[in-house]
Amino acid sequence: RPASARLTAWLVASSSAWASLAFIGARNLRTTQLHSRFRGVRAQLRAQLAEQEAAVELLAALRRGECSGDSLPTLDLSLLPASEKRPLDGVRCPAKIVGGFERCGLSEFTSCLADWGEFRKAASSADQFITFDKNDDSRFFTFWDNATNLAEVVRERGVTSQAYSKENASTEEFLHMAEAGHGWLRYGSGLRSFSPRLAEKLCAVEQGAGKLAPLL
Repeated sequence: RPASARLTAWLVASSSAWASLAFIGARNLRTTQLHSRFRGVRAQLRAQLAEQEAAVELLAALRRGECSGDSLPTLDLSLLPASEKRPLDGVRCPAKIVGGFERCGLSEFTSCLADWGEFRKAASSADQFITFDKNDDSRFFTFWDNATNLAEVVRERGVTSQAYSKENASTEEFLHMAEAGHGWLRYGSGLRSFSPRLAEKLCAVEQGAGKLAPLL
C-alpha cells in the first residue's frame, strides 16, 4: 500500500477506536449519574421512613402520658399512617401539633395560618363579636369551674382569684389586641363563633368538622 493509504486507514481505525471509547465513557457517566440519583432517592426514602416511625413513636408516648417536661414535642400529623383515623384521640400530654391541614387535604390554608397578616385578613370582622379571656400580667390563666360546690366559698374568702377577666369585642379588635401585645388573650369557643367565613371554607358544613374530621 502507498504510505498515504496506510495513513488514511490508520486514521480511520483510530477515529473508530476513540469514538468507541467516547461512547463507553458517556455510557459509564450516565450509569454513574443514575446510580447517584438512585442513592439520593433511597436516602430520601429512608429519611422519610425514619420521620414517620418517629412520629408514630411520639404519638404512642403522648398517649401513654410520657410527657417531656419543660420542652414541648412537635407531632406532625401528616407523617402518621392513614390507619390512624383519630390521631389526637387519647393524647394525654401537651404537644405542638403541625401538619393538620396537609393530613386533611387543606394545604392551601397552611400559608393562611402561618402568616399573621393572611390570617387576620381571613378571620377578622368588625361585626363578629366574641367573648374571650384576658390576662394583663401573665400568660398563665388560673381558673376553675364556677359550678362546683367550693367555687363560691373560695371567691368569698379571697384565698385566690381567677387570674383573668372576661372581655367581649369584635374579632377585628381581638386580633388587633393580640398583635399589639395588649396582655395575654385566650379564646376557647368554636371556630364558627369566631369566624363563620373561615369555618365555612374549612368545614364546608353547617354542623360537624367536615374536612377537619381526620384531626378529631
